[in-house]
Amino acid sequence: MLTRRKSSIIILQQPQQQQQQQQQMVVGTERGTANDSIAVLAEMLNFDASSNKQHTSDILRCSSVFEDIPKLACVISMISVCLNTPHTFSFFPPLYYIVFVADGIVTVIFFIEAIVKIVINGLITHERSYLRDRWCQFDFFLLSLHIMSLLLSAYELICLWFPHLEWHYHPWYGVIRAPRPFIMISFIRSIVRFKLPKNRIQQIIKRSSQQIQNVTIFFMFFMTFYAIMGVQLFGRMDYHCVLPGTNVSNVTIADLAIPDTMCSQKGAGGYECPANMECLKLDMSARTEGFYGMFNDFGSSLFTVYMAASQEGWVYVLYDCLDTFPSYIAFFYFITLIFLLAWLVKNVFIAVITETFAEIRVQFSEMWQTREITVEDSFAQKLEKTEDGWRLMAVDAEKINSDSAPKPLYWLVRTAVFQTCMMVMVVLNAVINASFVHKHDASDEPRKLVYYYIEVGFTIIFNVECLLKMIAFGWNGYTRLHKFEFILCIGSTLNIIKPLYSMNLFTYFQVFRIVRLIRASPMLEDFVYKIFGPGKKLGGLVVFTMVLLVITSAVSLQLFCYVPNLDKFRTFPQAFMSMFQIITQEGWTDVVVEILRTTNESMVPFVAIYFVGYHLFVTLIVLSLFVAVILDNLEMDEELKKVKQLKAREETTCMRTTLPWRLKIFEKFPTRPQMVELRKVSSEFPLPKVRQSFTKQFAEDNTLTYNSHSEEWDLHRKQLLYNVGRTFCRSTVTVREIGQLSSKWAISILIEEADRNRALFLDSSQYIAQLGQGGTRMWGDSRYHNRSINRPIKLKVVYKHLKENADVQLADSAPKNDLKHGEIDIKALQQKRQHAELTRNRIEEEIRENHPFFDRPLFIVDRDSRFRHICQEIVYAKYMPDKIDSITGKQIQQRYKQLHELIGLLTYLDWVMVFFTALSCYSMLFESPWPTTGENMIFNNPYLQICEYMFVISMTFELAVKVLANGFIFTPNAVVRDVGGVMTLFIYITSVIYLIWMPRHVEINSLAQMMMIFRAMRPLRICTLVPHIRRVVVELCKGFKEILLVTTLLILLMFIFASFGVQIAGGKLAACNDPTISERENCFGLFEQKVFVTRMEVYGKNDNELHPKIWVPRVWTNPRNFNFDHIGNAMLALFETLSYKGWNVIRDILWMRQGPWAVVFIHIYVFTGCMIGLTLFVGVVIANYTENRGTALLTVDQRRWYDLKARLKMAQPLHVPPKPAESAKLRIRLYEMILSKWFKQVFAILVVINSVTLFIPWNVEEEKNNYKALVFMTGVSAIANILFTVEILLKMIAFTVRGFWQSRRNRIDLLITILGLFWIFTHFIMALPASAVGGPTGLKEFTYTFGYLVVILRFFTIAGRKTTLKMLMLTVVMSTVRSMFIITAMFLLVLFYAYTGVILFGMVKYGQAVSKFVIHCLFFLIS
Repeated sequence: MLTRRKSSIIILQQPQQQQQQQQQMVVGTERGTANDSIAVLAEMLNFDASSNKQHTSDILRCSSVFEDIPKLACVISMISVCLNTPHTFSFFPPLYYIVFVADGIVTVIFFIEAIVKIVINGLITHERSYLRDRWCQFDFFLLSLHIMSLLLSAYELICLWFPHLEWHYHPWYGVIRAPRPFIMISFIRSIVRFKLPKNRIQQIIKRSSQQIQNVTIFFMFFMTFYAIMGVQLFGRMDYHCVLPGTNVSNVTIADLAIPDTMCSQKGAGGYECPANMECLKLDMSARTEGFYGMFNDFGSSLFTVYMAASQEGWVYVLYDCLDTFPSYIAFFYFITLIFLLAWLVKNVFIAVITETFAEIRVQFSEMWQTREITVEDSFAQKLEKTEDGWRLMAVDAEKINSDSAPKPLYWLVRTAVFQTCMMVMVVLNAVINASFVHKHDASDEPRKLVYYYIEVGFTIIFNVECLLKMIAFGWNGYTRLHKFEFILCIGSTLNIIKPLYSMNLFTYFQVFRIVRLIRASPMLEDFVYKIFGPGKKLGGLVVFTMVLLVITSAVSLQLFCYVPNLDKFRTFPQAFMSMFQIITQEGWTDVVVEILRTTNESMVPFVAIYFVGYHLFVTLIVLSLFVAVILDNLEMDEELKKVKQLKAREETTCMRTTLPWRLKIFEKFPTRPQMVELRKVSSEFPLPKVRQSFTKQFAEDNTLTYNSHSEEWDLHRKQLLYNVGRTFCRSTVTVREIGQLSSKWAISILIEEADRNRALFLDSSQYIAQLGQGGTRMWGDSRYHNRSINRPIKLKVVYKHLKENADVQLADSAPKNDLKHGEIDIKALQQKRQHAELTRNRIEEEIRENHPFFDRPLFIVDRDSRFRHICQEIVYAKYMPDKIDSITGKQIQQRYKQLHELIGLLTYLDWVMVFFTALSCYSMLFESPWPTTGENMIFNNPYLQICEYMFVISMTFELAVKVLANGFIFTPNAVVRDVGGVMTLFIYITSVIYLIWMPRHVEINSLAQMMMIFRAMRPLRICTLVPHIRRVVVELCKGFKEILLVTTLLILLMFIFASFGVQIAGGKLAACNDPTISERENCFGLFEQKVFVTRMEVYGKNDNELHPKIWVPRVWTNPRNFNFDHIGNAMLALFETLSYKGWNVIRDILWMRQGPWAVVFIHIYVFTGCMIGLTLFVGVVIANYTENRGTALLTVDQRRWYDLKARLKMAQPLHVPPKPAESAKLRIRLYEMILSKWFKQVFAILVVINSVTLFIPWNVEEEKNNYKALVFMTGVSAIANILFTVEILLKMIAFTVRGFWQSRRNRIDLLITILGLFWIFTHFIMALPASAVGGPTGLKEFTYTFGYLVVILRFFTIAGRKTTLKMLMLTVVMSTVRSMFIITAMFLLVLFYAYTGVILFGMVKYGQAVSKFVIHCLFFLIS
């Protein structure tokens, strides 16, 4: 019996052990069940806590007071360090003395605890002394920090109280308090404990950290590569459009263009300045430019690449590069950067952490399996079979009602009518509350009063419901089933108190009533329970994230609260909001840039490393943990997976016995089989009509097909062809089946077909051998084309399906009756499938025989006509990549197997249509509404019209041939048989209409514009042509139910918070656009509004005199992007927030207009809606993909074996020549030296040194700034290339030239080395001397470019020198190849939206946040 546990917590206690020599001590704690992995991850922080002395535990725990005092001290210490900032003390000066006293008390407590441990365990004498225990060392470090913090506060007081001493106190001394927030680790360690062997935890941590370390190295490899590429491709981008006569060393805000635009020199390929401005190279520091978007050196480039990889603000860097350099360079660089770093590597992190999480869960499950104590009362539900199937039923559903409760009332509250009425009341309450609209006039207050009384009425109704259920179920039964409803009743009752209602303190309880609707849908309730039911995992992760946020916020608070002109870390709430904003990645680059600009220049690298490290950890690890937890909740137990595997194997052997609705329509018509008369048979009696299908097997011309296997039959075939007078020669001939020869041939056909079918189900080797033998009948004859295109292939699929998980060989014995537990009778399952297939074929054959119009294209073309056979040959003609040797029966090994499989993926007709569709889509890229003369529109451009005609004509031919071959709708293989066929027909009809019409004037919201949008769907046509892309779409659609459930939850969440936003912020966000006006009565007239010019910090920026301004009218209005005046605008604002965009603007405005408490609402929504809600989409899609792929039911061990087989396929043989003969002593020494570890490490380090030479740009312009550094770097690279040449020569001597050439990596190294020697010759012997004597610099520019390309190629060879990096590279390459169809599907969808965007918004003028590249770069919006 499958059961669901009521609680995932089982409390076990372990007796204390008294032996002092025991190395692993166990402490009695709470432990979760096997699935409770996230709690274990949180508890692994204190795996050494058990190393404390048992005597210490006896003394400190003799009373609960001694156990609770250190915990309370940790909390007080954390609170004091969060309050210890100058800005916080300015609000309440006596708080300084309170914090000082609190620090003193906490320090004394920790000091006493340390003294007790030293007295009992000793200081350093033996192994388990105080200073030799790791956790005690951590406590001692924190104690030292508390003592120094206390002394620092005392020093500050002395400086204040005794100024005549002339002691000086600097606020930045308080930085020593920064590590104090780590006291929370000690607090968590004292609360959360578990029993687990120390070596087991160390093993788990080692395996987990190793995988994460490998992926991090892989991430840093690509980061370094793109940083080097950025330095060499872009370098110093300092050219800006400025007014003539601008001082490049002292630029003001008035000198720049509005907006500030980068530029390139005339003819360089970038943006050229207008005539009244000039393009000059400005001399500005990194602080002025803002750090982000710089490629001056390796450090700046690495910082820019990482921020761009976070997909925040990277488009602005792209636009700057497009302005400065040719567009193709920037496009290639940033497209690959976003694809590899932002998408691929990030998903690799998610995959690694998910697999690690599952592995940890399984290991703990196996270890705890024997220790669990099963309590019958812990089961709340059981699986029982009902009339509707298997359902989870409550074990004690009938025991909830107490004997003293009235029976009628009990059955009343359980009736469907009562529950439906209450659900209707919940919906009415939510709708009425959401219907309020703030009009910003005098009518708002009276209407609020009406809504208040309505809310009072609903509260009374729900309170009555609560009272009835309490009486019916009793107190215990009610609180057990309806805790949430009881809390809502209490909170909403407090909310209707008039003062509290106006303060909106309990509005949450009012709006959260709609959550009760989840119980109205069993499917949604089960899904919610599956995700949030095991709350300890997700709850533990939420607590872990909150603790991490609190610790990092407190640390950052103490580090940056003393920085002048920085208001992000003055108080703890500001620090918490800043660190939370970095987690969400919305505007986090602006936060970091602002901090870097205000900090000391010498501390900029350390500050950048601090925030980049924090962002890397929280975005790639913490957020990936959310995906891992959700996937873990969606997964089943390991034992349940095995049961499901048995059930799935049984289901895979089943087959649908019914026909689709398109073919069932023939069953509605009366049967009318085709009859024929036997006219040429002499008989005295009249013969009745005979079925045509019966006579065809004797008299049909196309019944038998023969192959030429002998010269005698070849001569006979030629004679037949001559007598008939054929005009063309075919390799086969058909004869009538009359006479002894044809009878023997029919018998041989039956025997051969039986042998083939038997070979299919017996053994794979026999099957392959049978395929290789020459037969007397070709499987591709017309009859099989007509019914099932390839019958043996169909049977082969069945065979492979049966052998998917094991090598199953059918036995000749009868089905077994005495099956063991978990065993499957494969014979019975195969017979069941064969029976289902025969039933389906019989139904189809009966319809084919009894309905003459069945399987007749367009009801006109005969099903066996020669014309249809020709069309079928055109439609199904394709390249067959698998070649089988006719003698051995084995598959012929071919080179470039993947290329052959790609060619054989589609039929020739589909390949032609893919080409013409792609050509048409490419031509559509050149269509643009600019210039307004219309020369780039299709109706004015004949070249674009040619592509349009080619597409329509080719698609007309394709559809005509496919319809004639397979039928239109009412045939087994009809063209329009699914959604893809409907979309194909729709694209064709709209394309034909547009080609005939081709309107020359398109109005907004007109039919012509609609036809252009329909025409933009053309890229989706490729999705229906390529089967793998179609499979991706089908797999996504198969998870529609789960995606719909997640969407419903997110809409419900948005509605709840939108209703709350209407209640607390509706009508209160309006203000005057002039910040100096606070009253609505004074908001009139004109005022000067500053215009945005640049992100750089130049002289005059934000200065009231120098900054450019425009006159604008004063208007009293809501914020531009959002408001909460009614539920529609509120949900629109929250939907935008759901994508992490714009929520910081809502936070800032709520802070200014409503105060600090209002921002709590938006932070809770962002955390629950974005970090959990959006992650649900990722988890559901991944779970659905694994289910469709067939790996969802695999256990962790099976999945590990599956991945190992995939890695073995990717593994490449190690081409190392054998050791030389004993006589060749020199070669033996060189051979051993080359294969030694130190030799490989030396040249790996040399590759790194060679790559370091690219840390500055290699170009002619850089010679003017850093000539000596550039000469030194190129010289080091030249020396490295010479050493690599020596390495190649040594390998050739040791391995011989032939042995050296066997390795592909050696051949690549040789090629790169030859290129390096060529660069050394051209640069140092030709280019530099020519430049020294005043020659042209063109050759030097070429050598610099060629040189850094050689170094970059050498940089990639480090992947071959490090095994882990090489395996990760192969994994990524193979994953990219396998996901190519997914990428293609995504690209086609983006292309469709790009075309639609050009049609809808192509004439939109430039405005705020609209760049001049928006039309040409619309597809970048996908990021």
